[in-house]
Amino acid sequence: MVQIRLVAFDLDGTLIRADDHQIDPVVAGAIRRALDREVQITIATGRSYAFTHGVAAELGLSTPLICHQGMVIQAMDGRMLRNRTLGPAVLAPGLALARARGWQMYLEGRGRLVLEEGWRYSDRLFAIHALPIEWVADLGEVTWANQFGVYWPEGVTAAQSDDLQAAFGPAAAVARTHPNFVNVVPDGVDKGDALSWLAEWLGIPAEAVLAVGDSDNDISMLSWAGSGVAMGGARQGVVKVADWVAPGLEEHGAAAALERFVLGGDDGRVSPG
Repeated sequence: MVQIRLVAFDLDGTLIRADDHQIDPVVAGAIRRALDREVQITIATGRSYAFTHGVAAELGLSTPLICHQGMVIQAMDGRMLRNRTLGPAVLAPGLALARARGWQMYLEGRGRLVLEEGWRYSDRLFAIHALPIEWVADLGEVTWANQFGVYWPEGVTAAQSDDLQAAFGPAAAVARTHPNFVNVVPDGVDKGDALSWLAEWLGIPAEAVLAVGDSDNDISMLSWAGSGVAMGGARQGVVKVADWVAPGLEEHGAAAALERFVLGGDDGRVSPG
């Protein structure tokens, strides 16, 4: 078996719960042991760098972070390695559909949650996206956003996600990243693309990379990495591309993945994918 030199963890549903942000001590301990073996560990998430950096610092990580679905790759000291934006021309059709249907739409960038004046938003959106808020008259005039999102308090349906993808067409990719919202980035940018970029920057081949995740936006990085692990309870598309299925978040699945692929143990709670 090739020695794993880089591990990429999804954040929500893999390392933390979306609404309480607590890191399991068992997972934190396994990560420390992997770091002691000089394995590089990154987080690949749809969240902002500001939020992700706090989690990474708590875990003692030093490897650059993949944020906003791969739009941003930023070092722990703040150096920007890659920064891609979602321009107004790409945003326009999705914004038009969201406005017509009264959906709770927002942008993320520069460590901020960008909201449109006059639009009603649920308090839970702010709990999940714990970022400084910037209000603007028209989201369509923002030129520096890294990600577009839509939040549905009652949960997102396949029809809603499909309609949004149809509105954007081939210019952007819509991914369900949480039971209540989807994120949108330009076509061709995803976690797999970003993880490939970061691994090359670090001089690490794909076969020495482990990726762990649970949502649709994790499929690309599990497919690219030499070893891919789906969390227990992951979306079916994630399970299909995984080499292994770990326990769920509450059963320390991220720690189980490290035990099996990095630390040389097997806690007996993982199952074949």
